[in-house]
Amino acid sequence: MSEVLVIIAFFFNGSIGVGTLINAFITGIVIQWIRPYVFSFKQRNYSKSVKVS
Repeated sequence: MSEVLVIIAFFFNGSIGVGTLINAFITGIVIQWIRPYVFSFKQRNYSKSVKVS
């Protein structure tokens, strides 16, 4: 989604800086890398809070 916003800014002569490009292209990679760890952490905490007797 961020890449689309960069393209729109380019076509409307908006300012596109280094920070914008880093945000657009690196954020998705970082989120994909961290997501499995967050999901497993949430699953562990959920299974600890729900106890079946």
